[in-house]
Amino acid sequence: MDRRSLLPFAIVALAACQDVTQPVRIRPAGPDFLVVPLWPDTVGICLGAGSPSGTYTFSWMIQDGQPGDIHDVTSPTAANLGPGACLTPWRRLTRLAADVRVTVIVTEMATPSGVALDSVQVQDRSGDHVSLSATDTAQVDTISGSGGAFTFYHERLRRVIRLPVLVAILPLPRPDPSLAFGRVRVSLDAQHPPNPCGPIGALRGGSAVALCGEIRNPGAETFTGGVLTAGGLSIPFATIAFPPDPCRQYVVQGTFAVPAGLATQLAADPSGLVLRFNSVEHPDGAIGGSPSASGATPSVGGAVAGSRGASGVRGSCLVRFGS
Repeated sequence: MDRRSLLPFAIVALAACQDVTQPVRIRPAGPDFLVVPLWPDTVGICLGAGSPSGTYTFSWMIQDGQPGDIHDVTSPTAANLGPGACLTPWRRLTRLAADVRVTVIVTEMATPSGVALDSVQVQDRSGDHVSLSATDTAQVDTISGSGGAFTFYHERLRRVIRLPVLVAILPLPRPDPSLAFGRVRVSLDAQHPPNPCGPIGALRGGSAVALCGEIRNPGAETFTGGVLTAGGLSIPFATIAFPPDPCRQYVVQGTFAVPAGLATQLAADPSGLVLRFNSVEHPDGAIGGSPSASGATPSVGGAVAGSRGASGVRGSCLVRFGS
């Protein structure tokens, strides 16, 4: 056979391989990620672009497995992986039945020394989403026509030394604005959580944000927690730390985990950080601010118009959170 006659077929085959192996850039809710493509009837556990090479350990659980399922690796598995490399805990050579849905739950158990999990992007029958947890779930079926992929992104830990950032916390624009206000110091460290005004133990996993400050509450609102927003991500904190009854003053001290990449990004440029505190009266945000916010914190004075009476309202309350 004339080899030249095979050239068009070889070009088509090469193009098909490139379509499968070349990462696809998408824009999820958050930073841009390079996502490993999906394979039909396959679930992959993959290392994302920028992750340091080394030994990673994953475990998984498969629900509603079917005859004909193929497991190329067993759980748990420790493997030497680099960016773009994948494990295949579940795949098939034949399609699933029309009424069958298989669920795969994956947990990253260990990373190389000096490496922390940044985030995981999951693609499955429902689309794609970004998670901050080391455990996530994907579902595959025949109707959606594709498989699933867990793409884990990592950050090499590096010490970040920066003075705390002072954030003025002021009432947010509302038809009935809050009367509360305060100041919060925000400390960032991509390796060791800083000490926010007291001895709080280090978090397992590395990166953290620490808050230390004071909120004055002359209107006697019942605060329920806070949210840090940065890089397209919203991370709740202190959601069970505030007392059920209102206090005139809150002393806030705590540490909570954030993706390693986000901590490093904020340490270099904290202006994108936004803090918000929610209350029963203002569930979508009573007070908030960012390092770039303008305006001065109101001075502490006497009674404020519209404040509630002293009955049933405590004085100063300590709000501590984190591990």
